[in-house]
Amino acid sequence: PAAAASAASEATLQSALAVAQSALKVAEATQQQVLQLREERRADAGLLAERIDFMEERLNRRVDEWEAYADSRQQENPIRHLSLGDQIAKDQRVHQQRTGRPLCMSDGLNGAHAADTLKPANGANAGIGALFRRH
Repeated sequence: PAAAASAASEATLQSALAVAQSALKVAEATQQQVLQLREERRADAGLLAERIDFMEERLNRRVDEWEAYADSRQQENPIRHLSLGDQIAKDQRVHQQRTGRPLCMSDGLNGAHAADTLKPANGANAGIGALFRRH
């Protein structure tokens, strides 16, 4: 009986040793995978940082180009950079100078239809767009 118990105990120990060796192999493989994933993550972070730097440089170049273009346009034609109210006033003055009539589209119509106000000075309808023609 002692030999049988010893053989059973040895078989149990052998089985436990096999399970422990298998678990060790799994743990080592898992450790390798973790190390590989950490390295890939570092590489991805480096690539991401490079791409962010590239996009930042590109954006800065585009902003610089846009600002230079805006500055050159300002120098070429400073009147384009008027406030909205000043632009409207300028457009009304230009209209008055070209047509001899004020451009009043709100209270100045005195009940007249907008198409009547926008007719050319000679009364012809040729210059009026389709939206303003009377039917």
